[in-house]
Amino acid sequence: PHPSPWALNKIKTHGYVPLWCTSDEGCADAILNQRTVTKDAYGLTKVDNMVAFRLVDSFCTSHNLIADENLTWRMFEIGHYCLLNLTKAHHWPPGNIKMLTSFFATIQYSEHCSCPNSKRTLLLYQATIRHKWHDALDRDEPFVLRGLNKEHMREVYASIWDEEHTKAIVEVSIPPLHVRTKEQN
Repeated sequence: PHPSPWALNKIKTHGYVPLWCTSDEGCADAILNQRTVTKDAYGLTKVDNMVAFRLVDSFCTSHNLIADENLTWRMFEIGHYCLLNLTKAHHWPPGNIKMLTSFFATIQYSEHCSCPNSKRTLLLYQATIRHKWHDALDRDEPFVLRGLNKEHMREVYASIWDEEHTKAIVEVSIPPLHVRTKEQN
């Protein structure tokens, strides 16, 4: 895989990377966009209390980025496999790689996959939990990616159900009748 310089920089610094960036679609987008960014365009960044120059294309992600919760299941599968390979290539701590591998396997092979809205729920769940994990890593706080937290899964499923329910109500709602006033007659 050939993710964008932004995604590779995030991986090198153990940051959160949306799985789309390491999916086939994200890597194809990175190749297309790499041709449109000037190779010698630099911006300023802060590194260890010093100002440094960095390639502009490593500052931002693609405008085509798809959030983890909106990925297809195929994008999730390919994206997480590629992300795991890149974490190994960029020498993440073995414990973190093992934890992330186990977490993705738990998501991928979950018994919840056959439930209504299950894949969307699992995608949103993994994105939320991975964000929390990376935030904890940034603060040097312990956070264990282990199994599925049933309470959090219920909350995620309920939020998706509420969203779907609201959409359904809007779709079947009849717009209010327009009442004519005397001035309109």
